[in-house]
Amino acid sequence: MKKQNATDAYVAVIAEISAKLDAIKAQAVDNHLGVSPDAVNWGNVGTAQHLLVVLAEAAEIAGV
Repeated sequence: MKKQNATDAYVAVIAEISAKLDAIKAQAVDNHLGVSPDAVNWGNVGTAQHLLVVLAEAAEIAGV
């Protein structure tokens, strides 16, 4: 087996990030975190706010 170089590892990680972002969009944005708008409670608001904080940190790291 060939030893993975830094470029290969970096490209693989970027692909995983892209897949995670697609999954987050599908579940969080398109599917409202799996919560029906009629069933939203304050716990759901807290979960959404926590996700926003984590995404803001990721955006800052990414320079966005």
